[in-house]
Amino acid sequence: MAQSKGLSFGKLMSLPEQDDWVYPGVKDPKGGWKYRPGPSVVCDVLVCRLWKAGGLLPSSVNCAEFTPFDLYELDLFLQDASSLPPGCKVCVSLLLSLSP
Repeated sequence: MAQSKGLSFGKLMSLPEQDDWVYPGVKDPKGGWKYRPGPSVVCDVLVCRLWKAGGLLPSSVNCAEFTPFDLYELDLFLQDASSLPPGCKVCVSLLLSLSP
């Protein structure tokens, strides 16, 4: 498919994955779904999307390119919670109360 669009393998591998990409499913030999069609979401992408939906991250953030370390390095929950949305303030207070 990439070759039909004139993309070299190197160019294809350098394209950043986008949050709105939907991947085709894979059917098993019996006709059921081995993998259903949809977005590719792993743990860090799920957390990033939840934070984005909750207003903690701007909508311009591309969660598909995050790694677990990227989320950790954001250090969001150690900042002053006064500027966060109300729901996030509750979570920050709870998390900080659990810290040793």
